[in-house]
Amino acid sequence: MTPDLDTLGPCDFGGRLTTGMTAHPKQDPVTGELHFFGCSFTPPYLTYHRLCAAGDLVESRGVPVAGPTMMHDFALTQNHVVWLDLPVVFDPALAGRGLPYRWEDSHRARLGVMRRDGTGSVRWYGISPCYLFHVGNAREDTGGRIVLEAVRYSPGVFATTWAQVSGTGDPASAAARTSGGHQHRWTLDPATGVVAEEPLDDRGVEFPTINDERTGRTSRYLYTVGDDTIIKYDTLTQALLIHPIRGESPARRSSYPPPTTRGKTTGGCCLSSPTARANART
Repeated sequence: MTPDLDTLGPCDFGGRLTTGMTAHPKQDPVTGELHFFGCSFTPPYLTYHRLCAAGDLVESRGVPVAGPTMMHDFALTQNHVVWLDLPVVFDPALAGRGLPYRWEDSHRARLGVMRRDGTGSVRWYGISPCYLFHVGNAREDTGGRIVLEAVRYSPGVFATTWAQVSGTGDPASAAARTSGGHQHRWTLDPATGVVAEEPLDDRGVEFPTINDERTGRTSRYLYTVGDDTIIKYDTLTQALLIHPIRGESPARRSSYPPPTTRGKTTGGCCLSSPTARANART
């Protein structure tokens, strides 16, 4: 891409990148490294990649999983990568009829924790059946537990939502407009192997985001969008701030901190939204 945002072409890092790439890479705000993954319909089904701060692809390694699933996002902490191995699986019989994925009850929902330094294997934690399109953040708490916050779709809600959105070009955005997902938290304890789950809100939301400078670390504030609202969560006090967006349905979000206010609560959220005027986006 040029400075004027003209496309020059895809980048495969000198032929070293041989998989696709997630739409949701994570940059460590301290090291500058960019972490991402690629999925495949053939083994290896999941491949982890890491760019150094200079932009060179320095690591690619396969992650053992049972088969191809619809993994759309993942999470990063200071020392770990968190994988979302969930029961929405690839089905070649559905090819040509929208996205070729379906819910499979026999595929156990689980979260995988992998050390970023390449030591050890992936440790898997079973969770209650669900699907996650988007992660808000993950972190390691003072007790060594890993805390993940994301928008959760229950099996029944996902079935209804998927019937509406699987034939669209952007199912994640379409799912956001169904108001079926809810903000949720999982706490993984490596000492016991136990996962604690708790709902954080019963409002239909999507596209959770934080100040990117807190990626993989504790972030007090988290933002989501509803059908016609922006919601700010205070994870310390559990308080909510709800801002209505009249006549608009947000479809994308990002946050930005002004360079002179790092670490403070000032800053802003950028939203894009389809409008009725010639399908423009704002």
